Amino acid sequence: MYYVNTLPTISIESTAFSPKVVLDPVSRFFIIEGNSRPQDAAVFYEPVISWLKGYTMLLSSKSIYSHDNKIITLHLKLDYFNCASAKYIRDILFLLDNIAKEGYEIAVSWFHSEADTDMKESGQEFMKLLRYIDCKIVPFGVIEKPETDKQYFYN
Repeated sequence: MYYVNTLPTISIESTAFSPKVVLDPVSRFFIIEGNSRPQDAAVFYEPVISWLKGYTMLLSSKSIYSHDNKIITLHLKLDYFNCASAKYIRDILFLLDNIAKEGYEIAVSWFHSEADTDMKESGQEFMKLLRYIDCKIVPFGVIEKPETDKQYFYN
């Protein structure tokens, strides 16, 4: 039996400086997408870290959540992140790695533009830190519009 109402969904809209964040305990689908260079990374990411710590506690409580083999999925689709954000991205991944250590299946996808080798390499470096998570690095393409704007799509 699930008591998902004890932990609300987090939904933070993106800005020019901060990513979109969705953490949905019911679907177990998490996403961090966009630019991550908030003026104060701690203020932005601490609610996310706190939520994940609470989620970890709920999963650890066998009376509240059971192992139902439902995969917990994180999609990281970052266009850019600064050093301060990198620390919190690492912390998020470590929290998920600890959940996976307890027997939950976690799937992390690190999306990057085919042209952005730096973002690809960053994803590869983060993934090397994890021991229990199924990780994949996923390139996405770029479609040119008639003008100079570009629209990104994910494979």
